Amino acid sequence: MSLRPRLNLAEAIMLTIGTDSYITALEADEYLDNNYTRLNSLRVNWSVLPAADKDVYLRQAAGRIDALLLQGQKYEPMQVMQFPRRRAGRAPFIPVTGFMPLAAWLLYGLGDSPVVPPNVKAAQAEEAIALLAKELGGRSDAQMRTMQTLGAMKNIKHNKREMGDVGAQAIVQAPTPRAKALESDRAAELLKPWTNGGFRI
Repeated sequence: MSLRPRLNLAEAIMLTIGTDSYITALEADEYLDNNYTRLNSLRVNWSVLPAADKDVYLRQAAGRIDALLLQGQKYEPMQVMQFPRRRAGRAPFIPVTGFMPLAAWLLYGLGDSPVVPPNVKAAQAEEAIALLAKELGGRSDAQMRTMQTLGAMKNIKHNKREMGDVGAQAIVQAPTPRAKALESDRAAELLKPWTNGGFRI
């Protein structure tokens, strides 16, 4: 008789915000609903994915974002993921009472927000859908027919030449000789304030 409790497989693979994801699958669904048309093939394919598969894509996307070389530092040194962040040299929030805290505020500013920025959440959703597009683009026509027959994919005409056309929100390009850090050009654009060193002041 084992003293270890049984691990529920569904609990073992669920996303944990702040540990392996910045957004939930429901938040990703809402983002895609608001930024892609109902007829967009990737939105349709995303909508029929089981929750566990959405979690896998979101986890992979968060991992790719966290692997980027980013400006600044983690907001809390012990946090697991890269966001929220503060700009290098910025002090945490200091309540302004008395002369010394006021001097610190003038020197360091108020620091940055302890909340994950909306751009990072959007970038994770964009990267997840770009990873889905890459996987779908790599499948043969026979595999796609099998998946459609099994109900894993919607019955949409599969045309590999059109797979790169996923809308203005997520641009997926053919592989280049140099590996890209992110599959989604839109996600890379959303993360520019942290990857290019520029911050809006």
